[in-house]
Amino acid sequence: MKVIFIILVSFTIFITIAYSDVVILKPDGTGDYTFITYQFPDTGEHWDKVDDIPHDGDTTKVHTDTPDQQKDAYALEDISLTGEINSVSVYFTFESGTPGDNVWAQPYLRLNSVETAGIEEVEDGYAPYWDSTYSEVIGRPGGGAWIWSDINNLQVCIGLRGPSYGHAICTNVYVEVDYSPTNIEEPNDELPVINQKLIVAPNPFYHQIHVEFGIQNNKNVNIEVYDLSGRQVYRAKVTNNQSVTLEHLKPGIYFLKVEGLSPISIIKLR
Repeated sequence: MKVIFIILVSFTIFITIAYSDVVILKPDGTGDYTFITYQFPDTGEHWDKVDDIPHDGDTTKVHTDTPDQQKDAYALEDISLTGEINSVSVYFTFESGTPGDNVWAQPYLRLNSVETAGIEEVEDGYAPYWDSTYSEVIGRPGGGAWIWSDINNLQVCIGLRGPSYGHAICTNVYVEVDYSPTNIEEPNDELPVINQKLIVAPNPFYHQIHVEFGIQNNKNVNIEVYDLSGRQVYRAKVTNNQSVTLEHLKPGIYFLKVEGLSPISIIKLR
């Protein structure tokens, strides 16, 4: 968070601030190609096997048993935002179907038939399973600066390869856009995260968050906190305007899932 300047008006200090925010985009349709051999369950389209946040292990997945890389491309959710785009990252979770067999996964971004590849990662299938979600900042395909119309035409791709006697399995892939919204004025430097009817502050948090539904609502909702590996690290029922203690969590990135509001909300905590 950067303080740009301070204005004194009627003895009240207002701070015009520039800060970064993130939006998460999940697969929501088939992209330009589907080349990965298998999906589970074997009904529907490949994209809905890799759209869970947090991931669901091998409950839904795409997978291949070929040493030559196979790729899928997935369309992403549309958004309507303004501000400067700082970076675009791909997150993905994959695993080997057989302990001891190395498998590889590689992320890509695809824009107007042009692709930029990320780094190919390797997993060996030894326990603990599904313990690593990889992420990488990937530049704009074709070069240049990102604009918002790019994001709504963007596709995320995943490439998998492994031994012919084993399986390379991918269970989720998604995109995170880091951007700086248009400068706003706040009476303090602690900005809440607002998602639909939900307000969570502070974020980044330290030991505690405050949860407010944003409307007059006294019903209970379920909150769940997950780490990047998909492991649930906290669960509770809360009411409107309640503080939640998370001092047992190590510094890092988490996902807060709130059930009981419409729609179900997922917020990234830092």
